[in-house]
Amino acid sequence: MDIVEVSLNMAELQNHTFEYEGETFVKFNVAKLKEPDQYGKTHTVYVSVKEQDSDES
Repeated sequence: MDIVEVSLNMAELQNHTFEYEGETFVKFNVAKLKEPDQYGKTHTVYVSVKEQDSDES
C-alpha cells in the first residue's frame, strides 16, 4: 500500500472552502509527479476551486 502524507496550511485552506448541505468542505486532488522534484517529493496537491455563480448575463 502506498501512503502519501499531505500537509496543508489551514489559513490558506480557509480561502478555498465551500458550503454543501450546511457543512464546510475543502476539495483537493493529489497527483503523482512524473519524477521527484528538487526536494525529493513525489506528489503534489491541487486545491479544487469552486467558481462562484454569476448573475451577469
